[in-house]
Amino acid sequence: MQDTEAGLSRLYECLDTYNNLKAEIIPDHSNVIGKKDQSKLAGFEERFIQAMDNDFNSAQAIGILFETAKTINKILGTNPQKISTEEHRLLAECINSLRSAAEVMGLLRENPTEFLAKQKAAFLAAQNISEDEIDELIEQRYTARKEQDWTRSDQIRDKLLSYGIDLKDNPSGTTWTMKRDGV
Repeated sequence: MQDTEAGLSRLYECLDTYNNLKAEIIPDHSNVIGKKDQSKLAGFEERFIQAMDNDFNSAQAIGILFETAKTINKILGTNPQKISTEEHRLLAECINSLRSAAEVMGLLRENPTEFLAKQKAAFLAAQNISEDEIDELIEQRYTARKEQDWTRSDQIRDKLLSYGIDLKDNPSGTTWTMKRDGV
């Protein structure tokens, strides 16, 4: 059940991240999407249809949805600042196909941003911690790191991990995600 919920979350994250993509589209080839991933994305719709034609193999079809969302999330997770016209077209086609295929399966009927916000609220309530508390701990960790107090920084990270909060440090700051057990 947890794996299914995590997979559904990845589908919604995929759509939400794509919807918020703010990359500059350039005419020349930028190589954001590798050949292997291009092949996976280009063949998605055909693989999905084959699974459905195979005696309505819904488990295989959903697996293909999850695999495709994982590939798109990986691509979008590289935070491409520039993407070629061709890559943008491929992503747009794949996202549209993903939405259509998910609709056939009765999935992705909610607005991605709203779905993820509800999921986050439920997670935080279950963990008995607020976003403000998380932000305060992240700020304390930032201060500890700035002062090179690595022990304190690690303690704060571990405390957040105990709540199921995974931190990601990047040049623009620290972000957090809900850690998915076993996924």
